[in-house]
Amino acid sequence: MKTILNLVDEGQLWKFHGGIHPPSRKERTKDSAIVTLPIPARLYIPVSQHIGQPALPIVQAGDSVEQGQLLARKEGFISANVIAPASATVSEITDYAACHPSGIATQTLVLDTIEQPSIILEPLTLDDDHQVLIERISACGITGLGGASFPTAVKLAPNKPIEYLIINAAECEPYITADDALMRERANDIIDGIKVMQKLLLPQRTIIAIEDNKPQAITQITAAADDSIMIRAIPSLYPAGGEKQLIEVLTSQQVPSGKIPADIGIVVQNIATSYAAGEAVLKGKPLLSRIVTVTGDLVSQPGNYQVPLGMSIKDLLKQCGFKPAKSQKIIIGGPMMGFALHDINAPVVKATNCVIAASDRELPNPPTEQNCIRCGDCEQVCPAQLLPQQLQWFAKDQDYDKLKQHDLFDCIECGACAYVCPSSIPLVQYYRVAKAEIRSENREKEQAQRAKERFEARTARLERDKQDREERNRLAAEKRKAAMQNNGDGDAVAAALARIRAKKSPVSDDAAPTDRVAAAIARASAKKLAAQQQPQASTESEAQVEQKSRVRDAIARAKAKKLAGAQANDNSPPPVSDDDEKKDRVAAAIARAKAKKLAAQQTIATDAPSVAIEPAAEPAQSSSANDDKKARIAATIAKAKAKKLAAQQEIEDDAEPAAEPAQSSSANDDKKARIAATIAKAKAKKLAAQQAIENDAESVAIEQAKTRITNDDKKARSTATIAKENKLAAQQAPSANGEQDHSSHIAATVAKAKREALKNTITDEAASTEPRAAEELSTSNTDGDDRKSRIARTVAKAKAKALAKKNLENKDN
Repeated sequence: MKTILNLVDEGQLWKFHGGIHPPSRKERTKDSAIVTLPIPARLYIPVSQHIGQPALPIVQAGDSVEQGQLLARKEGFISANVIAPASATVSEITDYAACHPSGIATQTLVLDTIEQPSIILEPLTLDDDHQVLIERISACGITGLGGASFPTAVKLAPNKPIEYLIINAAECEPYITADDALMRERANDIIDGIKVMQKLLLPQRTIIAIEDNKPQAITQITAAADDSIMIRAIPSLYPAGGEKQLIEVLTSQQVPSGKIPADIGIVVQNIATSYAAGEAVLKGKPLLSRIVTVTGDLVSQPGNYQVPLGMSIKDLLKQCGFKPAKSQKIIIGGPMMGFALHDINAPVVKATNCVIAASDRELPNPPTEQNCIRCGDCEQVCPAQLLPQQLQWFAKDQDYDKLKQHDLFDCIECGACAYVCPSSIPLVQYYRVAKAEIRSENREKEQAQRAKERFEARTARLERDKQDREERNRLAAEKRKAAMQNNGDGDAVAAALARIRAKKSPVSDDAAPTDRVAAAIARASAKKLAAQQQPQASTESEAQVEQKSRVRDAIARAKAKKLAGAQANDNSPPPVSDDDEKKDRVAAAIARAKAKKLAAQQTIATDAPSVAIEPAAEPAQSSSANDDKKARIAATIAKAKAKKLAAQQEIEDDAEPAAEPAQSSSANDDKKARIAATIAKAKAKKLAAQQAIENDAESVAIEQAKTRITNDDKKARSTATIAKENKLAAQQAPSANGEQDHSSHIAATVAKAKREALKNTITDEAASTEPRAAEELSTSNTDGDDRKSRIARTVAKAKAKALAKKNLENKDN
């Protein structure tokens, strides 16, 4: 039984699913030779001409560069260098129209070209080291020239053994003949490039796949190749040039979804990429230009041209006899997988293999999109064996999860489904938009994940720094503590702390003897410790030392006697002395003063209710009792003042002996006499001031009492008048005459209104009395007024007014 390798060696071919046969339209350029175009006056070099990260410019505006010099360095693993196609001056670095389906401007280096020789690198050989060859291909900026523009150096350094190296020369899309012309004219150079790739990959089989509609190319390549390279003519079926489809045709293997050919031991390279790799390694020529097919109804000189990278499409078309039309289409790439150019000023880049200047007659606008009729033709022609109809539904609904589940990214965007769709649905456009959205969403998620990782790393680093800092501080503290203990500094610090505590808490004379003794002992210990840490100077004489010793002994004996006396006081009755007798007399006087003060307070509290009760009956008395009432009020005020004066004198008598104990410690009687005389004078002045204040307060109180009595008389007369009117109204008999009843009703209403007004007046005065009394109490001088007496009078007034109001209400009832 033959193996797959045996079948491959025999030249057996397989088929892939689907595929179509669009018109080739290659007749205009299939036999044309390659024409090299001159370098224009201005070139536009985008820093992103490949898949992956854009290159990083290393030149600035105003710099002069030579042909082959590095303009932008690759940035990241999947990236490629950008080389100067000609000697020039960098006029500016700006955003410029891009040769891209999005039409978004991209960062571009604008070069003003000049005539100078180009830079040629030193050629290498196949005997050079593997890594040296890879670095040369990377330095020359070689990328895939078939359309995807993947960095070639990355593709030629797989991490798995390679079984097949497939060179894609199918060129199956309509209009394009650039690879056909390259194979016809430069077959030997292509084979040299394939040898370089064989050196790097070490494949078991190398196969060049060419469509059977290119007989001249097949002949030239077969003549240039050796036995290590197999030439296979495959059927002309679109899209046989797709990477995965070509693998299936040549080896019968299918690349799993989400995988790349290298995962199954296969590497696929474009025929033009092989040529560029051989030029870079064996001739030292960077990628400065590429072969482009220019065709279409609006071009008078269609053909295959060697075009410098960075030449604008407008200049290229002008070199080919472009005739602008009112309605025209400029297509980059083939009609199936290419895109319409938004701005013809966009430059030629590494992936530009064809430019089609077509009229509306040649490439008419597609019909209006209709609803899907579910014919299933799209699924029948899909080379990736997908379900285009369902993918379109999910794309319209923006259901990205479903799109991923249905392998959207396995779509090669060949356009076969849209080509056969009877409803003219632009299916590929839906897929492209959905892919872009998913990529954008994935980038955002990756950025968020990286930000999260950076935040977590920063948090962990700060925590580690904090722990390290705390550990360093702990070790430093322990080190300082150990050093202090070794040097004796710890005892000095303890002594200093003891002295500070002793100063902050001094012992008063009234403190307990034990506390004073403890404080003295602490001070003595501190002084002794300080003396031990700081030894006496050697210059002191023995006499001075002996004198200090005697002083310390005397202090110690005194402290001992004092402590013994304190203990004796605690255990036995103290001896009787003159000072003690005087203290006893002072204590007795204080006790008598306190008793008198308490009796005075009780008397004032007993008299206060009588003062409050007496005015309560005044509103009900006749005007003849006013004199008696005034006399009682005056007597009550005088009695309260007398009691207050007596209480104040007793309090002062109590305060006078309180100062005597402070004076008893002195034995000087003259000094006591002078102090007693001074106190007596101060008491006399204070008493005179208090009497003056009380006299003023008495006069004010009398005036207020007179005013209140007058008001009470008026209220009483008003009350009597209202009572008479009520009595008179009650005695009158009801009259049959309506007018008399009406007059009686009016009179009764008037009387009732007067009573209500009088009650409101009494209520208002009663309500205003308490706040006014409180205000007087809060603003009064505490040294001159009798608080309790004034409070009692105020309460009595309020109760009297409340009783008058109650009596008036009883009369009304």
